[in-house]
Amino acid sequence: MSKIRRSLCFAVVVSMIMSCMLRFTAFAAQAAEIDSKEAFLNLNNAPSGDYVLTCDIDFENEEFEGSLIQAFSGTLDGGGYTLKGINIKSAGSAGVIGTLNGSVKNLSVSGNIEVDSAASERINIGAVAALNCGVIENCGSHVSVSVKSAANVYVGGVSGSNMSVASVGSVLKCVSDGTVDC
Repeated sequence: MSKIRRSLCFAVVVSMIMSCMLRFTAFAAQAAEIDSKEAFLNLNNAPSGDYVLTCDIDFENEEFEGSLIQAFSGTLDGGGYTLKGINIKSAGSAGVIGTLNGSVKNLSVSGNIEVDSAASERINIGAVAALNCGVIENCGSHVSVSVKSAANVYVGGVSGSNMSVASVGSVLKCVSDGTVDC
C-alpha cells in the first residue's frame, strides 16, 4: 500500500510541476504590445524581443535621420495595422528598420523616404527594412522614395536588399504601391 501511495504522491508532484512549467512557458511566450510612437521607437533598446502592434501608429511626418530602428532581430507582428506618416531623410541606408535579422509580418508602412548622399558606399533603401537578412511576410509599403546618390543604391518598396555576406532574407506575400524617384 505504501508503494502505491508513494507512486501516487510522486505523480501528483510531477503533475503540479509540469502545470507550473506550462503556465510559465505560456507567460514567457506572450508578445509585448506596442501602442504608441514612443513604444515603437523603444525597440531600439530591446531589439530581440517579441512584439505586436495593437493599433495604427501615426508618426505625424516627424523627420527622422536614418532608420527608425537601427537593427532588429526579434519578431514583430503588425496585426494588420499601419505605421503612418513616416518621414525619413538620410545620407545613407534607410527604412523603418535598418537591418532586419528577425521577422516582421502583417505590417503596413506609409510615408516618405528621401536619401541624398555623396558617399560612394552601398546604400540600401526599403520601407520595412533597408537590409533584410530575416523574413518579411504579408506586409505593405505605401512609401514614396526619392534618391539622389552616386553610390551603389539598392531600392525596393518593401526591402532595399535581401542579402548580406552572411545570410539571405525572404520577402513573402508583400505588396508595394509607392513610388521610386532616382
